[in-house]
Amino acid sequence: MIRMRCLFLPLLLLCLALPLQAALAAPPEGVTLTYELGYDGIVQQGRLNPVSVEIDNQNPAGINLSGELVLKYEGTEYTTRLELPSPSKKRFYLYFPCNQGYPQISLMVRSDAWTDEMDLGQVKTCNPADTSIIVLTDQPGSLQSANQVESARITRDEWQTQSAGMSSSKSYVSYFDIDEVDDNAKFFERADTIVLADIDYLQLDEPVARSLMESVSRGANLIFSLGSNGNRVASSPVGQLCPLQYSGTVETAELGELGRRYGINAGNALATLATGQLRDGAEVVSWAGSYPAIIRRSWGAGTVYALAFSFTDRPFRQHPGLGEMFSDLTMNVERSVDVNNWFLHPQEIFNLMRNLDEAKPMDPGFVALFIVLYVVLIGPLNFFVLGRLKRSTLVWLTIPLIIVGFSWFGLETGRLTRGADNVVANFQEVHVYPDTTLQPYQDAMYIFTAEPVRYELEVEDPSAFLYTDYPVVSGGQFGGPAMNRGGINPFITRSLDNSVNPKLNISQGKWAAKEYYYRGFRNVPTVVSASLRDTDNRSDGSFTPEGGFELDLPWDLHGCRLIGRQNYAKEVGDIAGRGSYTMEGLSNGGGSWFPEENYVSRYRDDWLDGVRSSTSEGLRYSNDLLLVGFTEELEPLAEFDRKHIQHTLSMVVVHLPCERQRTRGGSLRMAGSGPLLTGGRNFRLFENRYMYPGMGSYSSEYDNNRYVVLAGGYLEFRVDLQGSLSERNFMSATLRVFSDDRDGMMISDAGSVAELEGLRNDGTWIPLAVQAGSRDARLPLSDLLLPDNSVRLRVRAKADLQAEPPEISLN
Repeated sequence: MIRMRCLFLPLLLLCLALPLQAALAAPPEGVTLTYELGYDGIVQQGRLNPVSVEIDNQNPAGINLSGELVLKYEGTEYTTRLELPSPSKKRFYLYFPCNQGYPQISLMVRSDAWTDEMDLGQVKTCNPADTSIIVLTDQPGSLQSANQVESARITRDEWQTQSAGMSSSKSYVSYFDIDEVDDNAKFFERADTIVLADIDYLQLDEPVARSLMESVSRGANLIFSLGSNGNRVASSPVGQLCPLQYSGTVETAELGELGRRYGINAGNALATLATGQLRDGAEVVSWAGSYPAIIRRSWGAGTVYALAFSFTDRPFRQHPGLGEMFSDLTMNVERSVDVNNWFLHPQEIFNLMRNLDEAKPMDPGFVALFIVLYVVLIGPLNFFVLGRLKRSTLVWLTIPLIIVGFSWFGLETGRLTRGADNVVANFQEVHVYPDTTLQPYQDAMYIFTAEPVRYELEVEDPSAFLYTDYPVVSGGQFGGPAMNRGGINPFITRSLDNSVNPKLNISQGKWAAKEYYYRGFRNVPTVVSASLRDTDNRSDGSFTPEGGFELDLPWDLHGCRLIGRQNYAKEVGDIAGRGSYTMEGLSNGGGSWFPEENYVSRYRDDWLDGVRSSTSEGLRYSNDLLLVGFTEELEPLAEFDRKHIQHTLSMVVVHLPCERQRTRGGSLRMAGSGPLLTGGRNFRLFENRYMYPGMGSYSSEYDNNRYVVLAGGYLEFRVDLQGSLSERNFMSATLRVFSDDRDGMMISDAGSVAELEGLRNDGTWIPLAVQAGSRDARLPLSDLLLPDNSVRLRVRAKADLQAEPPEISLN
C-alpha cells in the first residue's frame, strides 16, 4: 500500500503541473503582442534587420511583465530587457544579421507571468544588392503606403559619362510613422535612403536626429521634403544637414525638367516650392523651370538631398513617380530613361502578328479529298436528278451544298493541322546593354484555340508582368502604369522565391484568338563594348558614327540594321555573335538568312521601322547606336508545346554607346520662357482640353494654351537661358501644330503648314529649317543667343491652323 501511494503521488503532481504549464504558455488576460519583421515584413540578406515588437499590457489584476524578449535565428539568441507594468504599452526592438534566404526565426517571451515561443513562419527576403528606402511621416495614409517594387532600368547621365549603365537591383519603398522608429541608429543601418516627408521637424527627438546623422555619416542618403514646411527645418535638430537655407516659398505651374522626368503635371494646381540660398558644397541636380527642385550635398560618407516641394501637397500627393524619384536619388542617377522607351510598341507587334491569323493554306491532300468527294457525291446526285430538274435549279441547289461542305471540311482540316491549343506566333525581343548581364526582354504570343481549352503557361521570370492585351498606358511612352494589367498577374502576390516558376492558366473559348504579352529581366552572359564617336561637325547636328565595337553574344545576328538619332540607318547584313567590327568594315545589305517563304522576310522592314518609331523617344536622350538583328538561337522565355507554333521570331537590340564630339558648356540651362510678345495678326486663344497620350506625352513646359493663327499670322515668344555657351551647342524645337478645332490631331509634317524663324543676334530674322516629315528643327545658339541670354522665335502660319509654342530642349 505504501508503494502504491508513492507511485500515485508523482502522477498526481504531474497532472497538477500540466494545466499550470499550459497557463504559462498562454498570454495573461488583457495582454496582446504584435510584431513586424524588417521593413514591411521583408528581410534583406547581408544586412542588419530590425524586428519591432509591441506589447500592450492591460491586465485587470495589475500583473507586471518582467523578463526578456528573445529572437532566435539559426540557433543564435538576440535578447532585450522586458519591463512592462500594467496598464501600459511599449514597443521593443531587436536586431539580427540575416545571411541566407528564407530564414527560420522564432520570438520568445520569458517572464514570471508569461513564457511563450512563437514561430514567425516563412520570412520574405530580398537580395543584398537590392536597395531599401524608408519614408518617415506623421501621416502614413497621405502617401502611397503600398510597398513599391521598382524594376531595374537603364540609367543615363550624359553630363558625366556617355556609357550606358543598368541597375540589376530592385528598390523597396517602405513607410513608417515617425513615432514607430527606434532612436537607435541600428534601425536605419539597413536603409540606403531615409526620406523625411511631412513630419514636424521641430518635434523631432534629439536621439532620432543623432541616429539620422550617424546613418548619413556612415553612407546613407537623407532626403528632406520642404515646401511650406521648410521654415521649421533650420530650427530642427537636423537643420544643419539640409543643403538649402530656407527663405520662403514660390508658387508655380511650371515643373519643367522635374515634371517631364517623372510625369508630374501641375494641371490647374500651383506647386509650392521652397526657395533660399544653397549651403557650401551644395549643387542643383534638377530644376522646375527656373527654380531649383532637387539640391544635393555630401555629408560624411553619405549624401543629403533637399526637395523644394512637399509630398503631401498637390500635384505630388500620392503620385506614382515618387517611387522612381526615390530610387534615382538612392543610386545617384541624375538622368534616367525608362527601359520601356526602347521596347517595340506592343501595338505594332500585334498589328504584324495579326497578319499571320489567316487559315492555313489548303495542302494537296485536302484538294484531292474535295475532288473525290465532289465526284462521289455530287456526280451521282446530278445523274439521278438531271432528268427531273432544270440545269439552273440544279446549280442553285448544289452550290450551297458545296459551300457548306467546303467550310465544314476546312474547319476540320484546321482542327487537325493546328491542334486544339496552338501558339500561332511567338515574338521575343531582348535588349543588350554594356557592362551588365541583366537584360530587359518582352515576349508576345498570339494563341489560337479550335476548342475551349485551359492553356498552362510556365514563365521562367517570376518578376515579369503579363498582360492579356497590349497595355494601355498613361504618361510617357509605357512609362506609366498599365491600365488593363489586372486579372492575370500572379507575380505580384507570390513570394520572392525565384526557384519556383509561376504558372499561368489561360482559359480560351472555341475558335478564339487572343494576344498575350509580358516583359521582365533575365540574366544573359553577354559582353558589349564600343569605341564609337559622333564625328559630324555640321551645324545641323547630323549623326555620323565612326570607330568600332566588340561583341560577345551567345547568338549570331541576321538581317541587321544600325539605327541612330537624326534618322540614321545602315544595313549591315549578318553579324557573328563574337567578334570585333569597325564602321568602315561592315558590309551592306539585308543579309541572306531569310528564305522567301519565311514571314520574317516579308515583314522584316516593318519590324525595323517599328523599332525606329519606338526608340525615337529613347534616342532623344542618348547618343546610342542601336544594332538590331534577328536570331533563331534565342532560347524560349516561356515553356510551352512548340510543335503547334506556326511562326517564331527573336529580335536582339544591342545598345552601343557613342561618344559625342562636342563640348558641353558648363552651366547653360533653360531658365524659363518669356511672355508671348505678339500673335501677329488676328489670333485668338481658347482652352486646350486635348491630352497627349502615348510616346513622349507632349505636355507643354511653357504654355498650356493653344492659339488659332490665320494664314500669314505668327506666334512670337522669348525663351530665357542662363549660363555660358559651349563651343558647339544646339537647341531643338518641336513644333506643335494641329489640324482643326474639332479633333485637334497633331500634324506630323509641320513644315508643310508652318515656318519657324529665329531672331539672329544682329537683329535680322532668319528661317530655321524644319526636318521634312517631322516637327523638329535644330536651332544654332551661336547665331540666336541675344545679349540678354534669351532666344526669340516665330511660328508663322502658311494656312489657318492651331498652334502651341514649340517644345524647346537643350542638346
